[in-house]
This record gives sequence, C-alpha cells and structure tokens, in this order.
Amino acid sequence: FVFFLMIRRPPRSTLFPYTTLFRSGEGVNTKGMNKKSGEVLVEVSPEFYRPAEVEILVGNPAKAVEKLGWASRTKFEDLVGIMVEADMRRLERDLR
Repeated sequence: FVFFLMIRRPPRSTLFPYTTLFRSGEGVNTKGMNKKSGEVLVEVSPEFYRPAEVEILVGNPAKAVEKLGWASRTKFEDLVGIMVEADMRRLERDLR
C-alpha cells in the first residue's frame, strides 16, 4: 500500500482542489503536483507505512471523544448491516 502525506493544503477557495493534481513517479517516488505551477503538494511518506499483514487492528475512540467531543451516531449492529448491504449491492453489480 502507498500512503500520501499532505505537504501543503490547497487554498480553501478551491472548490475541487484535487482536480488540478497530476501524478509523477511510481511507488515510493510518487508525487502529486499542481498542474499549473508544478509545485509538489503530496508525496509518499514511508513514515506512514505499515506491515502488509497486521494480526489485529483495534481502535479506541477515547481521544476523539476527549479532544473533539465526538460521539458515535451508528450502533455497531447497524454498521454491520450497512456494510453487508454495501457488499450485497457490489456483488449484484459485479454479477451483471
């Protein structure tokens, strides 16, 4: 997997900021550049790589709750249902 790190945020007035990007390079040398200026806006950062096989992924929303006042609006059971429905729609589409 390749992850990108935002180097500089595009101006807030740009409605679709990523439509002006073009890709240069491959793999770890990939960069997203502004089409008009040639300025590098996004580049690969190995700092954000993770092993290809991760045994277990566990999340804890405590920091988001504490620092952002975030609260979940979707129950786990409902989330599972949403994910299953999306998988079923994708399968139906792919079988056509």
